[in-house]
Amino acid sequence: MIDTITSTNPETSPLLCEGTEVRYLTDDRDSQQRHELVLYQANNGDWYLMVVPEGHRFGPTVRFCTSGGASSRAPGLTTLLANMFALLSQHGFLTEEEA
Repeated sequence: MIDTITSTNPETSPLLCEGTEVRYLTDDRDSQQRHELVLYQANNGDWYLMVVPEGHRFGPTVRFCTSGGASSRAPGLTTLLANMFALLSQHGFLTEEEA
């Protein structure tokens, strides 16, 4: 299932486990308010994708389940996210989350 997570509370967000994330800032350099794509894999193996204003840590989030949900309803989608994470990591877009 693909769920939308709207909580930005650091105490309840599933994104706040120790780990890493990749962030990609929009290529639109003329915009005064730019956005970043944030991709994170939680300890449960599920992928989380956000689009947030530049420099923000939290925002509306889409969850992609790796056990059922997206992995069975759209085969290959979670693999695509894993490949996107790896590619962005290899090109220097990896950030360590602060504990």
